[in-house]
Amino acid sequence: MNKSARKKNTKKASKKAAKKVTTRQRSPAKGAFDLKRKLETSLRETFSNDLVDISDGYKGNVHVLVVSRRFDGKSEFERQEMLHEIIRTAGLTKQQMGKISLLLAMSPSEIK
Repeated sequence: MNKSARKKNTKKASKKAAKKVTTRQRSPAKGAFDLKRKLETSLRETFSNDLVDISDGYKGNVHVLVVSRRFDGKSEFERQEMLHEIIRTAGLTKQQMGKISLLLAMSPSEIK
């Protein structure tokens, strides 16, 4: 095989490898949908009459906001612990849990 033929084969292999990487990068969208659905279901069980907002974050991450009177009089640590306990029992993988980049627990009086 001459030098020119080897270069062509190398370029083809590089293009195929780049194509595979691109395909793998598209998959988080489905994973993000599944993550958002699981979070919504679990949080709604506890906060059925409260505001639960799960939105898209940066690079496939998600942001979670819960506004509830249940947070009245609780410290930030207690609020976060309440949400983390629900998330721990939501059936998420470690990778999915790592995709939660913002977790806010607020009382309605703090929003006014």
